[in-house]
Amino acid sequence: MAADTPGYGNSAPPPQPDNWRQTKPTVQIKDYAKAMIQLLDQLKINEVDLMGYHTGASIATEVARTIPSRVRRIVMISAPVFNEQEIARYQQIWFSPPEPPSLRDYLLQRLRSWGSTRYSFRDVPTEERFGQIMIEWIRSYPREHWSHNAVAMYGLEMPGHLSQLKMPILLLNPLADDIPEVTKRAADLLINKQSRYVELPGWTHGALDGRTKDITKMVRDFLDQKA
Repeated sequence: MAADTPGYGNSAPPPQPDNWRQTKPTVQIKDYAKAMIQLLDQLKINEVDLMGYHTGASIATEVARTIPSRVRRIVMISAPVFNEQEIARYQQIWFSPPEPPSLRDYLLQRLRSWGSTRYSFRDVPTEERFGQIMIEWIRSYPREHWSHNAVAMYGLEMPGHLSQLKMPILLLNPLADDIPEVTKRAADLLINKQSRYVELPGWTHGALDGRTKDITKMVRDFLDQKA
């Protein structure tokens, strides 16, 4: 089961104040986690394995610390464990201006960044599939920066939360992705003896598309381990 982060894909966004266009987003990782727990409750899923990539790793952490008895194992691809200097830098990169660009300007920005973004997703095997990813990105307008801000704000809390999670965690670190050095810090925070940290040289943000069989085997082997 692959759930949208609320506000992305076809899902409704979390509530924001009426003046959110003039202020920083107020949505937090705990809001996304609350929505995921509500989904589990609605589907009557009492025990679950979680898998999250970047933002999803933060959401999985918050879900697991909120309902630890219901989370069996976690797979994280990259782990945003930020320090204050990195948060300040990422905020400069990620935050939209107080008034988001018009849809026309946003589309132009995305088209101009096509080549550099494609390089970051070079594991994606076809141009058609990469085009689908870009279309999904555009659908997040004008909320693209909401989850970025939430992840940045959660970054300082991640070390403490990760070091308290008792369930086994598989931490995968694509070394050609955005935050390999940040993810390495998280490896020292895993306390369960069955937890594993795996570095993936040359793997990029598009690895789920281009290296599907390899990552499926790693995940399946980890989830099928006996306690």
